[in-house]
Amino acid sequence: SRRTGTCPRTTVIASPASQNTSDGLSVSNQVDGVILVIEAEHTRWPVAEKTKEDIIQSGGKILGILFNRRKFYIPPFIYQRLS
Repeated sequence: SRRTGTCPRTTVIASPASQNTSDGLSVSNQVDGVILVIEAEHTRWPVAEKTKEDIIQSGGKILGILFNRRKFYIPPFIYQRLS
């Protein structure tokens, strides 16, 4: 069968923490963008900031930052009342 139009393709490349290896930094300038995943309550702010700066300095483009494993200490109904 033949397709008409264009279909965007997305490829996700997962990389270990930048403190452990430079793999992520080495490909960050070869992809359309980087989503920086930060483990909530584990990754310290200076480390996250340094990682972001390293990606930008290596030619990468930050598309966004995702907080992984975030804990909600306040019950959900209170969050709903606040929004």
